[in-house]
Amino acid sequence: MQVVLLTPTAQLPTRGSELAAGFDLYSDNEEAQHIEFGIPVSISTGIAVKIPDDFVGFIKPRSGLAFNHGVDHMAGVIDADYTGEIKLLLTSHDEEGYLRVERGMRVAQLVLVPRYMLVVEQVDSLDDTERGEGGFGSTGIGAVEPIASQVNCNCTNSYKYKDECVICGEHWSIKQLGKPLVNVEMLEQLSENQGE
Repeated sequence: MQVVLLTPTAQLPTRGSELAAGFDLYSDNEEAQHIEFGIPVSISTGIAVKIPDDFVGFIKPRSGLAFNHGVDHMAGVIDADYTGEIKLLLTSHDEEGYLRVERGMRVAQLVLVPRYMLVVEQVDSLDDTERGEGGFGSTGIGAVEPIASQVNCNCTNSYKYKDECVICGEHWSIKQLGKPLVNVEMLEQLSENQGE
């Protein structure tokens, strides 16, 4: 990722640890800013970046500032073709205190994620799904048994497509069993054996 320092005091993004996913972003405001409850504050970073073409950048809060001061970042999608200064928009959910942001403080993080350029296609209807139009709260909040996304028949390294094995064509049935899924024929055989 290419980075330009736009001011003499700007700092390059850094990782807090070897495997950290985000690059810490530093404040470059000339004067200290107070991040208070419910008030958005613009923070300069003094840098411009070139996001790789196959990625998109997301600006995320830093967990320590979020936990200790309620600091959140309100917006931040950085497209690969944006090359202007990175600005941060911070606010606080802490009704009682505030955070004083001075130049050189790490106040947010930049996370790069692969992106796919999909084409919008207008259709008359959508395929039916088990969830359908169930929206907010429709799946509840309790624990559910795991549902596997793929199961194997006797074919080695196979997977299903439209409920059929791509190698032998055997029909598979997705059932919420809380254990590895089995195909319909195996379920019927098991039922027959248990009945004997």
